[in-house]
Amino acid sequence: MKSGKLVVGVLDLAVMGELKPARAAVRLAGRPLPASLVASGARAEVRLATEAVVNQGETLEVVL
Repeated sequence: MKSGKLVVGVLDLAVMGELKPARAAVRLAGRPLPASLVASGARAEVRLATEAVVNQGETLEVVL
């Protein structure tokens, strides 16, 4: 995040190609965050266990 802050609870992602994600790993500023994954067709919904605040200079990483 370049400036400000962002509150995140759910990420709705497009799945490319033949990828069939079975789990999601989420990290905020290098710290793991508990999350669940619901994948359906070309969409993947990643739900954080609790909302997270991404502050200026932090990175939110999601690996499917």
